[in-house]
Amino acid sequence: MQGSTKHVKKLGSLLRDYEEEREAERVRNIRRTQLAAEESQFIPEEDEDSAEDEPVESGDVEEATEADNRAEFERRIRERFIYGLLDNIDYDRVDWDESLDTDNDRDTEERWFDDEDED
Repeated sequence: MQGSTKHVKKLGSLLRDYEEEREAERVRNIRRTQLAAEESQFIPEEDEDSAEDEPVESGDVEEATEADNRAEFERRIRERFIYGLLDNIDYDRVDWDESLDTDNDRDTEERWFDDEDED
C-alpha cells in the first residue's frame, strides 16, 4: 500500500479522541449510577430534640399538634431542598438569581475577603 505516514497519524489521533470520549462517557455513567444509588439510600438524620419528645400542655393539645406538625413539615422540606432531593425544583434558577442575594450577605462576604487579604 502506497501512502504516507501523515494519514496514519491522523487516524491514530482520531481513534485516541474516540477512546477518550468513550472513557469520559463511561465515567459519567458510573457517577450518575452512584449518585442515583446514594439519593435512593440517603435519608436525612432526624434531630434528637424532635418535637415528638417534647411534652405538650393539655389545654392546647390540638393547636400544639397542628403547630408541631407544620414546623416538622417545614423543617423536612427545607432539609430536602438543601440536600437537593426535591424533584420539581429548578435549583439553577435559585442558584444564579442575583435578586435573592441580600446586601447584608455581600457586606459580610466582602469583610471576610478583606480580613483574608490583611493576613
